[in-house]
Amino acid sequence: MSARIDLLTWACETGPVTAAALAILHGTTPGSARARLAAAERGGFLASSRPLQGEGALYVPTRAGLRLCGLGGAPPVVPGPGIAHHAAVCAEVAARLQRAYPRGRVIGEAGLRSLERAHGRAVASAPLSHAAVGKAPLHRPDLVLWTDSSQHGPPVAIEVELTVKGAARLHAICRAWARAHHVAGVLYLLSPQSAAAVRAAVARAHAEQRISLLPLQAICAASRPAASDVPELFTGPRSRAAVHEPIEHKPDDDEQPDQADHALGARRVRQRP
Repeated sequence: MSARIDLLTWACETGPVTAAALAILHGTTPGSARARLAAAERGGFLASSRPLQGEGALYVPTRAGLRLCGLGGAPPVVPGPGIAHHAAVCAEVAARLQRAYPRGRVIGEAGLRSLERAHGRAVASAPLSHAAVGKAPLHRPDLVLWTDSSQHGPPVAIEVELTVKGAARLHAICRAWARAHHVAGVLYLLSPQSAAAVRAAVARAHAEQRISLLPLQAICAASRPAASDVPELFTGPRSRAAVHEPIEHKPDDDEQPDQADHALGARRVRQRP
């Protein structure tokens, strides 16, 4: 039962997960991972869907799965075709980062929302404006990483950038991250399509000291992920004292009319070519 709870807790904190990501996380075969997920689905603890033809199933916890983990609330919805591929890539990146930092903790947007509700403040989200404390809409990263189990230090925000966003929107997000000193820094994992636009937005926002850039392939190509596969995120001076933003019920940037976007921290990061 504990193995099942561990599986469900991972799914609750990461967001939609895949057999490929679970196989990476535990160093098993995809077939073994699919069998574990299928067994949890048969037990009524996970729901699955295949939004994209030719790609693997995405799994999310059901209400029973949430209850087994001691969580409440409505169960998440399996992503539609528009964001299904991004969700699958985020799950794989989360698994690889967890393998690279076995004593750390990696959570996705779903886990971050739950954590910020519990704390009543922004733990790893970036306010998108200078509005009064708690009034600005928040941009949440795709993943959040604490590199050790204590989680006492600020986390690193991870953005998995697969497609090109509008220039104004991307600039606003980079400016928000430049101001977000409650995270140690931000790591953008870039596809070839998004790299030029993100580099330009980081430069325009003068955010080179807060945002590090790395090709997504550098993480996903490693057969046995290790901390050395991740850039030197934590070698610079500590970020300034955390500025905890209280949270009110305000819409996130993902809920604004603009195109939806996707979004870790411990110390200042350097710009990478």
